[in-house]
Amino acid sequence: MIDRYNILFLILIIITTIIQDVYSFEDIYETQIIKNKILYEPKKGLGAYYIAYSPFRDDYTCITSYVRLPTFVETNDGKRDGFISFGIQGQYGYIDMGIMNSGKGWKPYYNDNGDLISFDDYTSNEDVKYMGLQIDIYSKKKASFYVSFRDSELTKISDSFSSDIYTSHIFEDYEEGKPKLRFYRFVALVNNKDKGVPDNQKDKTALINATFSRLVIMVNNEGKTWGIGGANIEASWKVSPKKIEFGNGTDFDNFSIKHYD
Repeated sequence: MIDRYNILFLILIIITTIIQDVYSFEDIYETQIIKNKILYEPKKGLGAYYIAYSPFRDDYTCITSYVRLPTFVETNDGKRDGFISFGIQGQYGYIDMGIMNSGKGWKPYYNDNGDLISFDDYTSNEDVKYMGLQIDIYSKKKASFYVSFRDSELTKISDSFSSDIYTSHIFEDYEEGKPKLRFYRFVALVNNKDKGVPDNQKDKTALINATFSRLVIMVNNEGKTWGIGGANIEASWKVSPKKIEFGNGTDFDNFSIKHYD
């Protein structure tokens, strides 16, 4: 009789532990709407992040911003990658274009539907306090991506990076002229799953005190502010919002990600 009770007690403990783990997992990846709604399925298992999307249109030509770099970055020896990024969303996929940091400085990168390429030769040094981001759309076939390196006064202090990126594969074949797309921006601190790194959101990794500033989107050849509260952002949300500190205005976002207890 005693053994039977002990077995039942152990079973109850195991069931309770499993239930607690499930609820704990779901809580880690809680979502929080910043504006309007969630457009796409939130990505889980990739750390805390926030993202903001423009409406779909066919008359966008450019987006720009200065990024004030974080005052503190901790990637746990490259086990996470920090991303501060723009991007293009088409009907058949996406291309991120921005800067990333694996613990050795910020450098340009782009990610074409999961195929990520970074440019180590353009890694920032300690004198770089701001980096300018710009994407120009020329047709459904090609976009140009620019990154500049600047000091605290926004003066260029080294050669800028530029790259033409082919984009036709993410758009409808029958489109003529300029493609219909969304621009977006996001900030994330992503664990390196390819190296077997789990998403431990208590690993002390962080991006602290950074800003997208002077956000501008060109609509029908006219520059518009691109703040989350304005008409040129349709939707924005956070994943793991307890790990994110966030504020925004007419043409800026302030943000920190802290994977702390």
